[in-house]
Amino acid sequence: MGAEGEEQLDGFPEPWDPPAEVKGPTAVWMHNLVISMISSEIIGNDLMRLLGGVVSEHAGFNLWVLEEGKRILEVEELLDRSSALEEVVHKVYDAWRVYRDQFESAGRMVGSASRERQLLFEVLQKATADLVELRRVS
Repeated sequence: MGAEGEEQLDGFPEPWDPPAEVKGPTAVWMHNLVISMISSEIIGNDLMRLLGGVVSEHAGFNLWVLEEGKRILEVEELLDRSSALEEVVHKVYDAWRVYRDQFESAGRMVGSASRERQLLFEVLQKATADLVELRRVS
């Protein structure tokens, strides 16, 4: 999001610097994360379904910003929501990494990362709700 050497804006958190797997192959971090998750072959249908919801709501948020958000929100509010979107991606990535790493370190044994998998499930549910919430105007 921010370029090297850019000064940090007052009142905004330091932007997340995602790992390489989230920075490519596309310019959209959420898409890259989902591509990484799907291509891992350790995502079951329940998680795949939740990922679909996250992708759908991510697209919904982006469409909303283009069609309505830019028209009705001040620049500062748009920046706040952009920062919140980045945080959603960050939380999903962190939960994914913990699950993937635990599952891999246990030799991909079924049930070996059930607690981490459940956490990922819950994070994906919350991500979907958070993406819907980002479109609300009070």
